[in-house]
Amino acid sequence: MIPRGVRVYLAVEPADMRRWIAGLRRSVVERFGDDPSRALYVFVNRKKDRLKVLWKAPTGWCVLYKHLDQGFRARLPEASGEARVVVDPRTMAAILEGVPLRGAARTDRQLARAARKKIAHVDDKSERVVI
Repeated sequence: MIPRGVRVYLAVEPADMRRWIAGLRRSVVERFGDDPSRALYVFVNRKKDRLKVLWKAPTGWCVLYKHLDQGFRARLPEASGEARVVVDPRTMAAILEGVPLRGAARTDRQLARAARKKIAHVDDKSERVVI
């Protein structure tokens, strides 16, 4: 949950996901000229399947790293020539959820994993699948 009154900024340009707290803080200062302790900053990679959120908690710096599953991409708001976009909490939640790509092919491994989750067991006598 994002506290009330905290601004959330999304960096428009793709970020280097190898950077961690010090690198992300430096990026905020260099790119935006901001004090990184006053807001949440969201960084996305080029493929939009990895996100990092940087923020300052009362006891230290925090980073949330999310790697979206195959077939999902972050849904980003449009940027009109800006280096960053102000994001509301609802949009932030949508970005973190990701959105499935239309027509994304599922691999055999993904199909098998989904089938195993759905099937409780197979009744040997009747050869019926019990769900």
